[in-house]
Amino acid sequence: MKRLLTALIIMVLMAGQAMAAGSSNTVTLDHYPNENLKVVTFTWVGDSVTGLPPDTTTSTAQSAEIAGWYAFMAITNPGGTAPLDNYDIVINDADGVDIFGGKLMNRDTTASEQAVPLVGFAYMGRTVTGVITMVMTNQTNVSATGTVQLFFSK
Repeated sequence: MKRLLTALIIMVLMAGQAMAAGSSNTVTLDHYPNENLKVVTFTWVGDSVTGLPPDTTTSTAQSAEIAGWYAFMAITNPGGTAPLDNYDIVINDADGVDIFGGKLMNRDTTASEQAVPLVGFAYMGRTVTGVITMVMTNQTNVSATGTVQLFFSK
């Protein structure tokens, strides 16, 4: 009986910790018609236990807005609560392919950085045809913050 009671107490405590964990991401889309430019911004907050923000996908409406456009640059900005140095980001298309070809790996903890998509062996714009998903790894600083801006043109 003691073992059962101990197991139940441990499960309740673990559930309480899991419920305490939290992070949030938002995705915004800005239009600049005069410049033939659209900017998708992922604003992320790391989980209060693991540090990792959840994978975040553009909405159906946002995805429709950027379908057929070319991603030509990304800017990463660590926030006020710095992420772990050399954190990694991938921006996956609907097929799970990193549209930046690994060029958003090893981001800096304090400096804003930019990257251009690597397609095969060439740096060039990458067409987007559907949803895109931001996935972050190698980041364990709890409640760290930052943004990833993706720039698109026709």
